[in-house]
Amino acid sequence: MKVAQLADAHLRALDALGIGRFDLYGTHTGASIASEIAIAQPQRVRALVLDGIGLYAEDEQAELLAHYVPRVEIDQNGSQIHLLWTFVRDAYLFWPWYRKDAAHRRPTGLPGADALHDKFVEVLKAARSFHLPYRAALGHDKRARLPLLAVPTLLTCAGDDMLHQYLEALGRLVPQARCVTHGGTASTEALAQTVDLFQRHFAAQD
Repeated sequence: MKVAQLADAHLRALDALGIGRFDLYGTHTGASIASEIAIAQPQRVRALVLDGIGLYAEDEQAELLAHYVPRVEIDQNGSQIHLLWTFVRDAYLFWPWYRKDAAHRRPTGLPGADALHDKFVEVLKAARSFHLPYRAALGHDKRARLPLLAVPTLLTCAGDDMLHQYLEALGRLVPQARCVTHGGTASTEALAQTVDLFQRHFAAQD
């Protein structure tokens, strides 16, 4: 599966819903998909926010493709439950999640138990297929594709996001884009500031 295929599926859904022109937001894997939507049909995307995109070196990309997405086998012992719980939990603690040492520890810690459970359930529901969009995004050639963006674009990322380290390099790929670090969603105040940043970007196109 390729990111362009995922973008095409989204565009066909928008067509079916009768949605013509729209503002577009994507984060992480969704940001790669959103960028391809904007490249494919720029006349429909009024403004774009890409929130957190990885821009991996060749060796880093190869490692992530080999190890980041766990192989899930559905069995009667429920091993898939433990595997995916570990995957979801450790993604909050380490980057990448499978490198469980001090050098790869993230500063954010775990969310509350309810939030962690809800995210795990969503991944579990997609146990047979979640690897497809993950692998598509990890293998996506962003260096070749992002310079093709021709819509008003905000490149952004939370300061504590593991993908923030790539933001400056992304800005060089899309020099016409505005490139800003946001405060994330960890507190009510931070969330309000983040939402305001996105809303001001979209409102600027009125």
